[in-house]
Amino acid sequence: MDVKVLKNANLGLSFILELCLLAAFAYWGIRTGQNLATKILFGVGVPLLTAIFWGVFMAPKSAYQVKNPVYMIVKAILFGLAVMALIAAGRPVLGWVLGVMFVINTLLDLLL
Repeated sequence: MDVKVLKNANLGLSFILELCLLAAFAYWGIRTGQNLATKILFGVGVPLLTAIFWGVFMAPKSAYQVKNPVYMIVKAILFGLAVMALIAAGRPVLGWVLGVMFVINTLLDLLL
């Protein structure tokens, strides 16, 4: 298989995982909130703040993108929090799947 094809496929996986990261935080927020207001606040607010943070500091074309190794550390922390959020929200299998896919994606990113 061509390396360029593999890189593009892994880039697509990265994007899907980033969307899953936001979905994990949204799910956690909805499950954690005690009433409608806190469900909306956590379920919308946490993913929104995460997306803003990602766009400012982690996006490839960001003017303020952090560089390696800080980039990898922050990315691992965010995905680790998403895994813990899913586990805390009662979805441990989804949490572990997200974590394993993140590790595979990161390893492929480093190798390619």
